[in-house]
Amino acid sequence: MQRDDVFRLALAKARVTERTVAAWLMSREWLVLPTYDFSGKGDDKAPKLMADSEADSLVIPDLLCARHGEVQWVEVKEKDSASFTNITGRFETGISLRLWEHYTKVRAATGTPVWLFFAHNKEDEVRCGEIASLSPKKRIYGGPRMGRAGMVFFPYHDLTLVCKLSEIRARFPFEVPS
Repeated sequence: MQRDDVFRLALAKARVTERTVAAWLMSREWLVLPTYDFSGKGDDKAPKLMADSEADSLVIPDLLCARHGEVQWVEVKEKDSASFTNITGRFETGISLRLWEHYTKVRAATGTPVWLFFAHNKEDEVRCGEIASLSPKKRIYGGPRMGRAGMVFFPYHDLTLVCKLSEIRARFPFEVPS
């Protein structure tokens, strides 16, 4: 399989999980604006809050949600499983350091909370946390083994369990395009 095909399949699978979490949020009276449409040459650029300088523009989370006068951003990440880390002696999950930095700046610029939702297949769970509360618990890995920009990890069991992944997939079935 070509690199572009692998990316498109992974993106399609991620979109299904994003749509499933969005449907779950809507079932809880949230109104949801999907912001994950890609743009740019070949549709390979994530949407951004644009600034005067491209360097100051910020990648935004997947969803903007509103309910009863409250607004929040939601970023959805699908993972195979949480990983046990010998350094910390705990199970962890995470996102790229680059996105963490963007989402932290999005929160500061908009004054709107940013929630990270992690859908873990092996654990059959969706867990979440708001980045301000996750910040003191984060562990940054800046080495070369996990992407260009490094990673930010969080204690898996400190995230709030919101639902079983299999239950919302059964309730809100979306097909992965081939």
